[in-house]
Amino acid sequence: MGAQVYNDLAFCLAVKRLGWKLIYDPAVAVDHFLGQRFDEDQRVFNFSASSYSDAVYNATLILLEHLTPIQGLCT
Repeated sequence: MGAQVYNDLAFCLAVKRLGWKLIYDPAVAVDHFLGQRFDEDQRVFNFSASSYSDAVYNATLILLEHLTPIQGLCT
């Protein structure tokens, strides 16, 4: 439930791995609506170390899945 931090990164890298290309249209607009959150990050504009740790963890797992060991060392 709630926001899946960096799921867009995982999706984009998976698409690239399949040989497809993503084309972004700068004219596209997305409406975001606040919903109930079930994690530490309640969007009250206060820093949450736990939420930050979760975001770093997700990004790291995604990048390790999609980068070669050499690419991982160079980033």
